[in-house]
Amino acid sequence: VCVRYVWAKRLDGISGSPIFAHFGETLTGISTIRAFGHQRRFIAENESRISINQRADYTQKCGCDRWLPVRLETIGNSITFVVACLGVWQRGSTYTALVGLTLSYAIDMTGLLSWLIRIVSELESNMVSVERVSEYAELETEEATGAVTRGGVKGTPAG
Repeated sequence: VCVRYVWAKRLDGISGSPIFAHFGETLTGISTIRAFGHQRRFIAENESRISINQRADYTQKCGCDRWLPVRLETIGNSITFVVACLGVWQRGSTYTALVGLTLSYAIDMTGLLSWLIRIVSELESNMVSVERVSEYAELETEEATGAVTRGGVKGTPAG
């Protein structure tokens, strides 16, 4: 249950980063893009990245945010039902106050499950940021790949 929710949240976070990076790069180079007449290409690229992100967002919002609460409510209500049945079955040998206390805790189980899933998913979404930083830290530097030379970028004309 939690794995699907966390994975959808991770996909949403990972697919959102390229949108912001592309948009920032586009704003930085807007004069060059206009000078070479490549506005349509950059708009299409931006729309493509947004489309990918929206698929992940839709999966998370509609698939998980609606699916997960129904399942958690079902689990919580099942626990409450089992506790109530046990209380009725043991009515002659168990204190009524103990049955009431146990039922009260069983009813609170639904809220506890929801809170636990929310905390775990927040932790996982924060870990996506750590994963991205780790990926960037493991990338080869431009000097190591030979992309940058003394005179500038490799393969560009001097002067």
